[in-house]
Amino acid sequence: MGFSFKVGKVPITVANRKEAAALIREIAEGEEEPRRRNGKDVATVSPSGFPVAKVTLAFLNTVHGGGDAGVGTPRVLKAIGISSPKAFGNRGQAINNLLKGLGFDPQEVYTNDRNEKGDREWKSGIKMADAIEAVKKAAGG
Repeated sequence: MGFSFKVGKVPITVANRKEAAALIREIAEGEEEPRRRNGKDVATVSPSGFPVAKVTLAFLNTVHGGGDAGVGTPRVLKAIGISSPKAFGNRGQAINNLLKGLGFDPQEVYTNDRNEKGDREWKSGIKMADAIEAVKKAAGG
């Protein structure tokens, strides 16, 4: 009777524990070390292939580049590759999830308050520079 185990969600059966150990080592050699913060893995690319870290870095650099005046929503949307504010929801959530996974409160990284015209103004928060460095490191850069 074989030895069974799972790799992710895939069930694997081999002849014995020695073969299982060899297969696990072989699989592990092809994988890069996961990004970690506080003992937890931090996803830099979503399961669908969406480059979370790359988009987060573009977003943060754009907001940070606006200085004290901030930047408007059209510039933020362009930076993350979308054209409609309605499309920002999922990407915004992915950005915030990455920031939280790296130990940052998004409200301390950036603000997006409305101005007197009702438009969003995106500005750097007190942890912006630290967040940019952490995202660069998580992305491998």
